[in-house]
Amino acid sequence: MKTLKLICSIIIIAAFTCSNSWAQKVIHTEATCNLNNYDMGYPIGIVNGSIIYHFTIQLSKETGKIENLHWVAKECNIINEDGIAVKSIDAGHDTKGVIWDFFNRPNYWNEVLYSPNCTYNVEDGWWNNIMPDELPEEGTFIGMAYKVIFNGEVFRFYSMVQLHMNANGDVTAEVIKP
Repeated sequence: MKTLKLICSIIIIAAFTCSNSWAQKVIHTEATCNLNNYDMGYPIGIVNGSIIYHFTIQLSKETGKIENLHWVAKECNIINEDGIAVKSIDAGHDTKGVIWDFFNRPNYWNEVLYSPNCTYNVEDGWWNNIMPDELPEEGTFIGMAYKVIFNGEVFRFYSMVQLHMNANGDVTAEVIKP
């Protein structure tokens, strides 16, 4: 009898778990950022290598377009001109759409604003079919601070940023920490 109850419990839990996951579509994908003679400044210097970013993209069940994005630097293989390893740390979460266009067209943005020495292994527009026509009116962006570890020291390139905008377009939380 105990075995029958256990089996029934497992089936019920599995059914609820599976039915809940069918409601939202989640895409897991990756892109590699290649750094070629990229100047990270003193004391790191010129670096070469790559960072593999993992993206978890939740799509809206109504529109099939991006509703939620989480990214993390999954793997880092960067060395400076002296052969010293540089570890990249980057993660964030965006339901507002603040960084969606950057990750959809990373090579364009790096060429125009940042550095042509930073290129991605994806074609610009690789998310065009899942990009919404209009960005959400309400949402949260949390950039968890791109930083690197070099020779045991942490170097921050951006501060931690949190932004929340409600449905009326009012910013209800804005936190910026160095």
